Amino acid sequence: MPMHIMYARIINEFNSLMRLQREATHGLELAINYGLILIAVADLDGTLTVHDAQDLTIIRRKTVSQSGSSPNTIQALEWHPKESEVYVGFSNGNVIGYDIDKDMRSHTKDPYHRLSFDGPIYNIAFSPSGSQFAVAYGEQVKIIKQRSFGKYHKHDLGIWPRTNPQKLFYYETNSLVVISLLNLPNNIPAAVAYSTDDSRPGTLWTVFTTASDTILTAAMSPTQDLITIVHVHSGAESYSVPGRNLLLKQEIYEHGISGGPPHVHVTPTWHHVVK
Repeated sequence: MPMHIMYARIINEFNSLMRLQREATHGLELAINYGLILIAVADLDGTLTVHDAQDLTIIRRKTVSQSGSSPNTIQALEWHPKESEVYVGFSNGNVIGYDIDKDMRSHTKDPYHRLSFDGPIYNIAFSPSGSQFAVAYGEQVKIIKQRSFGKYHKHDLGIWPRTNPQKLFYYETNSLVVISLLNLPNNIPAAVAYSTDDSRPGTLWTVFTTASDTILTAAMSPTQDLITIVHVHSGAESYSVPGRNLLLKQEIYEHGISGGPPHVHVTPTWHHVVK
């Protein structure tokens, strides 16, 4: 099958899966801020709710999706690691950061700032220091430097190939892991680590999984030496980084997209271990 036809089919299948999942879960996004002080929850209707993490008291509840002729949903949610600022990414390409003061009354109009991008927002990630953050949108990723006098500096990460980046992780001090829409062995990698240091740009490492499949999600271990990629049909694979050795592989779904959204099937042991 020609590559462009395979790619088009996978994208269509991915979009259908995401639509089914969002309908089943009301498009829920959840983020917990640094220090477990506040919890932000966003739904498909564009409502942002902020809770006190201690007793789940509602501190804020506001409709943040802008009105317009086309649907505009919340697609990303992330807290600043050092401040009580929650950043919301929208399908219309806007990212809005709200400064939440938990001691203020719930009807308070919070200060905010807005950034616009040329495509729907897929994910937002902050560096551990909070001095910069990354935004995945359309087929690109931009690094946003710490604001100064209300302004931001945007820098194109230059990802390649451009395959709709879906998830971002900051790795070590000056690098960013970009999770792609799909993996094609020896052609399109599932994960790529890029340097975010302007003086030393480039690619640090790449991970190709064994499956020609759409990627559903991914996660890195707290020690940042293990990355797990979850496919739509082919289960999960875990790799060491930067060594890129396949360590674990497991089928985790009861059924695939043809029967509706996949259900995770949890088992206590892995059926395949690569030593």
